[in-house]
Amino acid sequence: MSHCLFLFGLLLSVQSFARGYNPEELSSREGREILCSVLMKLQTTNGKNVWPGYNPIESPLIIKFQDAVFGYGAPSAFTDWKEERVKGCVSYLAPKEYTAPAASLVPYLIFNGTKAFFFDATIRPKLSLWLLSAIIHERFHRFQWEHFPNIFQLLSSSYTGHSSV
Repeated sequence: MSHCLFLFGLLLSVQSFARGYNPEELSSREGREILCSVLMKLQTTNGKNVWPGYNPIESPLIIKFQDAVFGYGAPSAFTDWKEERVKGCVSYLAPKEYTAPAASLVPYLIFNGTKAFFFDATIRPKLSLWLLSAIIHERFHRFQWEHFPNIFQLLSSSYTGHSSV
């Protein structure tokens, strides 16, 4: 149940930053602005209003958008990427030669000597608030694995169907 409440809170959080945008069809620029605002809020509050301790950019977060690949997190991870600032949010534009993973989601991507998180936001034809929420939601699963290993024991088991653990 707490997981469902977390997701509901997360969606409300993303929606609060998206006023004035079409929630079902965002441009890459609009999506980056909304996502960056949410990420910065979660970082500065340490997830206080969503899930205490949750900071989705405590390690590099790399997102593939329709027009380019962008990174979020510590500047030291993105030394060869171009810094962009929009409305107080910092993101990093990948160099043209950067090749994003072929998978739509890579929870542990070795990137410049650290474990980054990769999400392909082009998996749907249109960028939406739902998809932006999915990015933060999927990053939360890695947070669970790292911070609650005794509770979250699924790492050593496999998914065999909807009725499996």
